[in-house]
Amino acid sequence: MGVAQMEEALEKHAFREGGSLEMQVQGWAPPRDGGELVHSVNRQFLLAYRAEKKLLPTTVVNQVTRAKAAELEEQQGFKPGRKQMRELKEQVTDELLPRAFGIRRDTRVWIDPVNRWLVIDAASPAKADEVRSLLLKTLDITLESVELNEAPVAVMTSWLAGNDAPPGFTDVILKTFDMADSYILLTTLDMPALKNLKVTLDTLDNLGFPRTKWNVVLNRGGSRVGLTAADVERTVGVPISVEVPSSVEVPARLNEGVTVVEANPRHAVAKAFFELAAKQRKSTGSSKVAAPAKPAKKSLFKRS
Repeated sequence: MGVAQMEEALEKHAFREGGSLEMQVQGWAPPRDGGELVHSVNRQFLLAYRAEKKLLPTTVVNQVTRAKAAELEEQQGFKPGRKQMRELKEQVTDELLPRAFGIRRDTRVWIDPVNRWLVIDAASPAKADEVRSLLLKTLDITLESVELNEAPVAVMTSWLAGNDAPPGFTDVILKTFDMADSYILLTTLDMPALKNLKVTLDTLDNLGFPRTKWNVVLNRGGSRVGLTAADVERTVGVPISVEVPSSVEVPARLNEGVTVVEANPRHAVAKAFFELAAKQRKSTGSSKVAAPAKPAKKSLFKRS
């Protein structure tokens, strides 16, 4: 299926503003603001499932229903029965629904038709099922779930409980280390990350990889989690080359389809990346890196 065919199919189920009495609406929305329903890059497709649900708290509905039931009891001289209470509640819901706030939620869908992969960026199976249902209704495709031998949560929990991560130095990785001019070793301010970094550095040391190539980068530095950059250096025995500060600017810009370096070159996070690039160029003998004069509002993706 090509982009044009998929665009036409999604248009039939595109997201539309819900009516005043609709509790929930769903449909396909552009994954990029002002873009098409299908964002295509190198034969890969990015879609966006959008759902809007009216926020009508049950406590509010029950409170108004009880007030109306009291008025009805006074008028007719006896308490409303179950059927009357049910009808009252439905009536109150219909009255309050037009004034309820709508909450929107977008879920990204990545389709790789070449390798036959479909990934739904959902945090729970229930939310993924919502997307999958509309997807099957929209496109003439067959989906098959990936079956895992072990649950990822159980596996990662066992790593932490046993203080041991799976071996990561395969022949390919060792060959990569051997060919590389420098190593950027990323870590964060948490004990599992520091333990894995310590194991990695010890392995590199034992295998004879020169320390002059090591560049430890501390990501989300400055986070108040009980550990500091000094704790990292003391634990691993290697100085930190660059510290990338923690900032909400990073996810905020990524959600807009740009990087912090593009959007705001003077930001502390962007400066950290420039510092890292400069050190890499210096260590490999390349020319000096320079920050762009003006931030370019470009997307991470380009239309094919």
